[in-house]
Parts: sequence; C-alpha cells; structure tokens
Amino acid sequence: MGALITRVEREFILQQLSKTHGKLLVLGPGKNGSCTVADYTKDFLAVQVKQETYEAFKSWESITCFGLHAGQRFIFSTKIRKVEGNLFYLGIPDHMYKAPKRRHIRMPVPKTVKMYTTIKRSEERRVGKECRSR
Repeated sequence: MGALITRVEREFILQQLSKTHGKLLVLGPGKNGSCTVADYTKDFLAVQVKQETYEAFKSWESITCFGLHAGQRFIFSTKIRKVEGNLFYLGIPDHMYKAPKRRHIRMPVPKTVKMYTTIKRSEERRVGKECRSR
C-alpha cells in the first residue's frame, strides 16, 4: 500500500477534482468503470458515470477509486451511498493513499471466485475468503 495522505491533502485533492471535473476509475468486485467528479461537500462526493458503469454498480456497494492529481496517483475505498440516474453519491473516504508506482492496480476479487491449485500431484480446493491474499 502507498503512503497515507493527510486529511488536509485529501480535502484539497477532492476540492480540486471537483473544480476541474477530474476523472476517476471506479473498481468493484469483477467490474470497473470511469467517472467524472461532479461535486464535493463535507458529506459526499458526487461522480457522474456512463450508462454501462451505473448499470453494473448498486447502492451501498463497496468500491475502490483510483485517480491522478498533479502527476500523483491516489487510491481510496468507499461505498456508493446513493444512485440517482447517472450520478453516484459516494461517502467521503476515511483514508486516501498515494498509490505505489506499479504498472497495474489491484482490483477487488468477486466473492464467487474459486481457486484450484495442484501441488506435487495433489489437488487442493479453496473457496471464498480462504483464497484471498492478505
């Protein structure tokens, strides 16, 4: 995980994204989409999404948002509090991190994922939370 962004920095970044209509990548278990920041208040972050994106996500779903501000990548987790048309009202994140400089971002794994491995000619079966990395 990257370095923690302070509360003051977090508020500044979210305000700037709102003013400039910055873009975010929204990631959920097994799905993703792009959005534009429409509004920011102390209670919520409103983002405008494309139709194919808002049809894939639901209210109160946990998501991860990935963005770029002033050349610095950041990431945070939150919940979709309300969906109104093509607007998502997101909860204000408690923590925001400067994303590590890796090529790919980590995406949440759907709960229905099953993993099978073969070790020294014996097969193991892992289902659900057992197969998640920590």
